[in-house]
Amino acid sequence: MLLIDDLLFAPLSGFKFIMRTLIKTAEEEWTNDAPLKEELLHLQIRLEGGEITEDEYVELEREILVRLRQIQRHKMELAGVDPDSMEGEARVFGQGNMPTLEVSAPDDFVDHE
Repeated sequence: MLLIDDLLFAPLSGFKFIMRTLIKTAEEEWTNDAPLKEELLHLQIRLEGGEITEDEYVELEREILVRLRQIQRHKMELAGVDPDSMEGEARVFGQGNMPTLEVSAPDDFVDHE
């Protein structure tokens, strides 16, 4: 009986596996900020090479930084952190799929190590 159940539900299990794989791949693509960082580097090279003006650079850089912030926000949401609760704290872009958070210490903080 168990073998018959396995055979009947095999197509459904395969479909679930495919859908989970597609979702995981899409999440990895959405949270990959390396192409945007590379685009920012190429933009800097174009500015230094005189291909674009300072004003064009500022406008294009702003667009890239907005997209980087969106990715960072999405990474934080995936990690279960509320991005809105992080106001006033320093944030650093993470590596891989997990975000890296850097929290600012108060000005009067003394490290005794």
